[in-house]
Amino acid sequence: AIGQGAIGIECRLGDTEIESLLQSLNHNDTQLCVAAERAVSQALHGGCQLPIAGLAVRKGEKLFLQALVGTPNGDQICRSNKTGNIENPVELGKQVADDLRLQGADKILAELL
Repeated sequence: AIGQGAIGIECRLGDTEIESLLQSLNHNDTQLCVAAERAVSQALHGGCQLPIAGLAVRKGEKLFLQALVGTPNGDQICRSNKTGNIENPVELGKQVADDLRLQGADKILAELL
């Protein structure tokens, strides 16, 4: 699932004292990976109830992202794998979502809503 295993902590926007304390807890690689994965879900208007999967992994200065959308019974599966620069994980996620759309992911998801 998108972002599975990542822990998120929220605080008030502009609370610089708490933000600075939380910064030491941030794991940059996880933040990059979750940003790419969430971009796929957001671009496909997904949520936790739709069959959208994604996994991003940092390899050096590159980010490898794979994602899929499938029917609940597995008869149709759209898959995409792309590698991009770590400096723009959201763009990589959008590219993967676009590739999934070209394969028919929107149609699969529309039938489930």
